[in-house]
Amino acid sequence: MSIRRNTDQALPASHRIEIVFNLPANFPFSGVRSVSGIFVKLGEETDSSLLAGPIVMVASGSFLVRLSAVGTEMQRNMELLRERGWFEIPIVYNDGRRAILAIQKGAAGNHVFAEAFAAWRDPASPKPETGLPSERSVEPTFPLVAGGYVVQLYSGRSESEAQDQFRALQAKYEGVLGDREPIIRRADLGDKGVYYRAQVGPFRTIDEANQLCGTLKSAGGQCIVQRQ
Repeated sequence: MSIRRNTDQALPASHRIEIVFNLPANFPFSGVRSVSGIFVKLGEETDSSLLAGPIVMVASGSFLVRLSAVGTEMQRNMELLRERGWFEIPIVYNDGRRAILAIQKGAAGNHVFAEAFAAWRDPASPKPETGLPSERSVEPTFPLVAGGYVVQLYSGRSESEAQDQFRALQAKYEGVLGDREPIIRRADLGDKGVYYRAQVGPFRTIDEANQLCGTLKSAGGQCIVQRQ
């Protein structure tokens, strides 16, 4: 997924969001038929808001979202992109099944978006030879998760603590977690408070998730399997 400021004066959009699904040939759901919108929200358990703008399929597995350039809608879109920490993208597979992609910005993603917004506002930023406004691409490194399962390794009170605990577990169980990158999820549990969960995945089937979790337990670790 990439987000760019629109530089095509013929295109009625403030920014373009491009979503490309690179799926293996044996993907069980036969590809992605449609994307119904991009929603953003503050936390994993909070209500979401829809970004204003139409979506079109430009090629098989490739979709373009044209964010509205209409005054109040554009301002609201920018505020939501700047302030919200989660993306949700409902999709429909070719076989009719449905899923929701869940993407968390995290600390690194927030930094990337802050840099991009600063560049978009800076009139002195370099311009291409066409004379059109400069274009800054945001390439989030968040895992794009199409349903499925994750293996949870730790749950604690802060994002940095969850990151540190994951790295410690990764070093301890290098043979199981050595090539894995963490998914850190914020969970607001109401009266119980906010927790940050260190997870790995995603896995397309529960059997794949159970296999990794079972291997980790056999090595002396602890984990649980959860559905996305």
